[in-house]
Amino acid sequence: RNLPQPEDLRVGTAVVYGGGREGVISDAFAPLNQFWVRDRATGEVVREDGATLTFGAEQLRLAAAPGLAQGQARAGARVLLLGTEVHMLKIIEYFGQPDLS
Repeated sequence: RNLPQPEDLRVGTAVVYGGGREGVISDAFAPLNQFWVRDRATGEVVREDGATLTFGAEQLRLAAAPGLAQGQARAGARVLLLGTEVHMLKIIEYFGQPDLS
């Protein structure tokens, strides 16, 4: 289930790479199936011999979402966006339908 497809990986997606290290996609070239990863511990883009290491989707796993501790409240936020109908349609196309739950 945690095997991502290239189109599932976007900038900011939390991933596991290289034998269990955690990172975040820093640059995504999905049509080429190439991704750069920023290591979560160091904050640096993953490099090998000074060159940025490029990963394919098959080399990455989606990181498990951190669970809530027992009794911990889930934070929520609401956002109000103002714009023309054209802008709103572009936003919905990009982010998907709103979660009304």
